[in-house]
Amino acid sequence: MKYPKSLILVFIIAVLLAACGAAGDSGTPESETAPVMDYASFAAYLGEAGLQVEETGVVSQPFTATEGKTLTVNGDEMQVFEFSDQSSAEAQAAAFKEYFDTAMIMWIAPPHFYQTGKIIVLYLGENAEIIRTLEAVAGTQFAGQ
Repeated sequence: MKYPKSLILVFIIAVLLAACGAAGDSGTPESETAPVMDYASFAAYLGEAGLQVEETGVVSQPFTATEGKTLTVNGDEMQVFEFSDQSSAEAQAAAFKEYFDTAMIMWIAPPHFYQTGKIIVLYLGENAEIIRTLEAVAGTQFAGQ
């Protein structure tokens, strides 16, 4: 039995589209799998993870010239410092680690430092859900308790 060329073409296109959709479908929206590189994508990630996020202001710290943004996340304080690029953030993270390995600082809660993309996050608290979320997005903390 002969099929019209147009029907064969439609079938081939349908098979190709189905294959492309199956290969690229991870079951989660692309925004959830995109890497967190900056403050905006970090804040969005926290919200998508189900945390209550509120931007509360800006902060300056003696250990960096970069001004940070403060957040309240599920009632705990978080500070996010955004640098011009990822290599600058990585260099600052190395300097932070050296600074905190030698400095005696009294914190309001246990500090946890994370770096991902061009941001460094300082989380002050012990909320296990927040720590799990930070580790999921940024890996193991590079400094803190």
